[in-house]
Amino acid sequence: MEIFTKDEVKKLVSWNKRSRKFLDVRDNLIISFLLETGCRNHELSYLKESDIHDGFVYFKVTKNSKPRIVPISKILEKQMRRYNRIKLEYFKNLKKEDAIESFYILSKSGNRMWQQNIGQVVDRICKDCNIPKHKSYPHNFRHTHAVMMLKNTGNVHLVSKLLGYCNLSITEEYLRGLTQDDVIEMVKGNSILENLR
Repeated sequence: MEIFTKDEVKKLVSWNKRSRKFLDVRDNLIISFLLETGCRNHELSYLKESDIHDGFVYFKVTKNSKPRIVPISKILEKQMRRYNRIKLEYFKNLKKEDAIESFYILSKSGNRMWQQNIGQVVDRICKDCNIPKHKSYPHNFRHTHAVMMLKNTGNVHLVSKLLGYCNLSITEEYLRGLTQDDVIEMVKGNSILENLR
Protein backbone atom coordinates (compact mmCIF):
# COMPACT_ATOMS: atom_id res chain seq x y z
CA MET A 1 0.00 0.00 0.00
CA GLU A 2 1.35 3.39 -1.01
CA ILE A 3 -0.59 6.33 0.37
CA PHE A 4 -0.78 9.83 -1.09
CA THR A 5 2.11 12.13 -0.23
CA LYS A 6 1.40 15.45 1.45
CA ASP A 7 2.07 17.24 -1.88
CA GLU A 8 -0.35 14.93 -3.69
CA VAL A 9 -3.00 15.60 -1.05
CA LYS A 10 -2.50 19.34 -1.53
CA LYS A 11 -2.95 18.91 -5.31
CA LEU A 12 -6.06 16.80 -4.83
CA VAL A 13 -7.82 19.18 -2.45
CA SER A 14 -6.88 22.18 -4.63
CA TRP A 15 -8.22 20.60 -7.82
CA ASN A 16 -10.59 23.05 -9.58
CA LYS A 17 -11.24 24.71 -6.22
CA ARG A 18 -12.28 28.06 -7.70
CA SER A 19 -14.88 26.62 -10.06
CA ARG A 20 -18.53 27.40 -9.34
CA LYS A 21 -19.87 24.61 -11.53
CA PHE A 22 -21.97 22.11 -9.58
CA LEU A 23 -20.06 19.04 -10.78
CA ASP A 24 -16.65 20.57 -10.00
CA VAL A 25 -17.76 21.69 -6.53
CA ARG A 26 -19.29 18.27 -5.86
CA ASP A 27 -16.20 16.43 -7.09
CA ASN A 28 -13.92 18.62 -5.00
CA LEU A 29 -16.09 17.87 -1.98
CA ILE A 30 -15.93 14.12 -2.69
CA ILE A 31 -12.12 14.27 -2.59
CA SER A 32 -12.05 16.28 0.64
CA PHE A 33 -14.78 14.17 2.25
CA LEU A 34 -12.98 10.88 1.54
CA LEU A 35 -9.72 12.26 2.87
CA GLU A 36 -11.02 14.12 5.90
CA THR A 37 -13.46 11.52 7.21
CA GLY A 38 -11.68 8.34 6.13
CA CYS A 39 -15.05 6.99 5.00
CA ARG A 40 -15.37 4.13 2.58
CA ASN A 41 -16.67 4.70 -0.93
CA HIS A 42 -20.02 3.02 -0.21
CA GLU A 43 -20.43 4.97 3.05
CA LEU A 44 -20.23 8.22 1.09
CA SER A 45 -22.54 6.84 -1.59
CA TYR A 46 -25.25 6.03 1.00
CA LEU A 47 -24.81 9.23 3.06
CA LYS A 48 -28.06 11.16 3.43
CA GLU A 49 -28.78 14.78 4.32
CA SER A 50 -30.21 13.59 7.64
CA ASP A 51 -26.85 11.94 8.54
CA ILE A 52 -25.08 15.31 8.66
CA HIS A 53 -25.25 17.09 12.00
CA ASP A 54 -23.69 20.15 13.57
CA GLY A 55 -20.04 19.22 13.89
CA PHE A 56 -20.17 15.57 12.83
CA VAL A 57 -21.33 13.03 10.26
CA TYR A 58 -23.20 9.91 11.28
CA PHE A 59 -22.35 6.98 9.01
CA LYS A 60 -25.21 4.47 9.22
CA VAL A 61 -24.30 2.23 6.28
CA THR A 62 -20.91 0.75 7.16
CA LYS A 63 -18.97 -2.36 6.25
CA ASN A 64 -19.51 -3.99 9.63
CA SER A 65 -23.07 -2.61 10.07
CA LYS A 66 -21.98 -0.67 13.17
CA PRO A 67 -22.81 3.02 12.75
CA ARG A 68 -20.15 5.53 13.72
CA ILE A 69 -19.64 9.26 13.91
CA VAL A 70 -16.80 11.30 12.47
CA PRO A 71 -16.18 14.97 13.29
CA ILE A 72 -16.33 17.61 10.56
CA SER A 73 -13.45 20.10 10.47
CA LYS A 74 -14.07 23.79 9.84
CA ILE A 75 -12.49 23.50 6.37
CA LEU A 76 -14.73 20.58 5.38
CA GLU A 77 -17.76 22.33 6.87
CA LYS A 78 -17.03 25.39 4.71
CA GLN A 79 -16.79 23.20 1.59
CA MET A 80 -20.05 21.49 2.53
CA ARG A 81 -21.84 24.85 2.89
CA ARG A 82 -20.55 25.87 -0.53
CA TYR A 83 -21.67 22.58 -2.06
CA ASN A 84 -25.12 22.94 -0.43
CA ARG A 85 -25.57 26.46 -1.87
CA ILE A 86 -24.49 25.48 -5.37
CA LYS A 87 -26.50 22.25 -5.21
CA LEU A 88 -29.66 24.20 -4.31
CA GLU A 89 -29.10 26.58 -7.20
CA TYR A 90 -28.32 23.76 -9.65
CA PHE A 91 -31.43 21.77 -8.69
CA LYS A 92 -33.79 24.69 -8.11
CA ASN A 93 -36.21 23.32 -10.71
CA LEU A 94 -36.00 19.75 -9.46
CA LYS A 95 -39.04 18.63 -7.51
CA LYS A 96 -38.20 17.25 -4.06
CA GLU A 97 -39.80 13.90 -4.92
CA ASP A 98 -37.40 13.58 -7.87
CA ALA A 99 -34.42 13.27 -5.52
CA ILE A 100 -33.98 9.76 -4.12
CA GLU A 101 -34.55 10.02 -0.36
CA SER A 102 -32.33 13.09 -0.04
CA PHE A 103 -28.93 11.48 -0.59
CA TYR A 104 -26.17 13.98 0.10
CA ILE A 105 -23.83 13.46 -2.86
CA LEU A 106 -25.93 13.75 -6.01
CA SER A 107 -25.40 12.92 -9.66
CA LYS A 108 -25.97 15.62 -12.26
CA SER A 109 -29.57 14.38 -12.61
CA GLY A 110 -30.25 14.65 -8.86
CA ASN A 111 -30.00 10.96 -8.04
CA ARG A 112 -27.70 9.16 -5.66
CA MET A 113 -24.05 8.83 -6.72
CA TRP A 114 -23.16 5.15 -6.94
CA GLN A 115 -19.83 3.79 -5.72
CA GLN A 116 -18.49 3.25 -9.23
CA ASN A 117 -19.32 6.89 -10.09
CA ILE A 118 -17.39 8.11 -7.06
CA GLY A 119 -14.53 5.85 -8.17
CA GLN A 120 -14.62 7.45 -11.61
CA VAL A 121 -14.46 10.93 -10.04
CA VAL A 122 -11.44 9.89 -7.97
CA ASP A 123 -9.73 8.32 -10.98
CA ARG A 124 -10.28 11.41 -13.15
CA ILE A 125 -9.09 13.90 -10.53
CA CYS A 126 -6.03 11.79 -9.69
CA LYS A 127 -5.21 11.68 -13.40
CA ASP A 128 -5.62 15.48 -13.66
CA CYS A 129 -3.24 15.84 -10.68
CA ASN A 130 -0.65 13.47 -12.25
CA ILE A 131 -0.99 10.94 -9.46
CA PRO A 132 0.12 7.41 -10.39
CA LYS A 133 -2.65 5.00 -11.38
CA HIS A 134 -1.77 2.49 -8.64
CA LYS A 135 -2.72 5.14 -6.03
CA SER A 136 -5.87 6.35 -7.79
CA TYR A 137 -8.68 4.55 -6.01
CA PRO A 138 -11.16 5.69 -3.31
CA HIS A 139 -9.92 3.37 -0.55
CA ASN A 140 -6.47 4.94 -0.75
CA PHE A 141 -8.02 8.08 0.76
CA ARG A 142 -9.00 5.95 3.77
CA HIS A 143 -5.46 4.58 4.07
CA THR A 144 -4.03 8.10 3.75
CA HIS A 145 -6.49 9.41 6.34
CA ALA A 146 -5.45 6.71 8.80
CA VAL A 147 -1.72 7.29 8.42
CA MET A 148 -1.98 11.10 8.51
CA MET A 149 -4.34 11.04 11.47
CA LEU A 150 -1.94 8.73 13.31
CA LYS A 151 0.86 11.18 12.58
CA ASN A 152 -1.27 14.12 13.74
CA THR A 153 -2.61 12.52 16.92
CA GLY A 154 -0.18 9.72 17.73
CA ASN A 155 -3.20 7.81 19.00
CA VAL A 156 -3.78 4.43 17.35
CA HIS A 157 -6.86 3.81 19.46
CA LEU A 158 -8.52 7.05 18.42
CA VAL A 159 -7.83 6.35 14.76
CA SER A 160 -9.20 2.84 15.14
CA LYS A 161 -12.40 4.28 16.63
CA LEU A 162 -12.75 6.90 13.88
CA LEU A 163 -12.36 4.28 11.16
CA GLY A 164 -14.92 2.03 12.78
CA TYR A 165 -12.71 -1.02 13.18
CA CYS A 166 -14.45 -3.60 15.31
CA ASN A 167 -12.35 -6.71 14.85
CA LEU A 168 -9.16 -5.46 16.49
CA SER A 169 -9.28 -7.17 19.87
CA ILE A 170 -6.23 -5.30 21.18
CA THR A 171 -7.81 -1.89 20.60
CA GLU A 172 -11.25 -3.06 21.72
CA GLU A 173 -10.38 -2.90 25.44
CA TYR A 174 -8.95 0.61 25.14
CA LEU A 175 -11.85 1.91 23.11
CA ARG A 176 -14.73 0.76 25.30
CA GLY A 177 -14.52 3.76 27.59
CA LEU A 178 -14.63 6.34 24.80
CA THR A 179 -17.95 8.00 24.10
CA GLN A 180 -18.76 9.55 20.74
CA ASP A 181 -18.36 12.99 22.36
CA ASP A 182 -14.88 11.97 23.58
CA VAL A 183 -13.90 11.08 20.02
CA ILE A 184 -15.10 14.44 18.68
CA GLU A 185 -13.16 16.35 21.37
CA MET A 186 -9.98 14.33 20.83
CA VAL A 187 -9.97 14.94 17.07
CA LYS A 188 -10.46 18.72 17.21
CA GLY A 189 -7.30 20.41 16.03
CA ASN A 190 -6.11 17.29 14.20
CA SER A 191 -7.90 17.79 10.90
CA ILE A 192 -6.12 16.40 7.83
CA LEU A 193 -7.03 19.47 5.76
CA GLU A 194 -6.17 21.99 8.49
CA ASN A 195 -2.74 20.41 9.03
CA LEU A 196 -1.60 20.50 5.41
CA ARG A 197 0.00 23.91 5.93
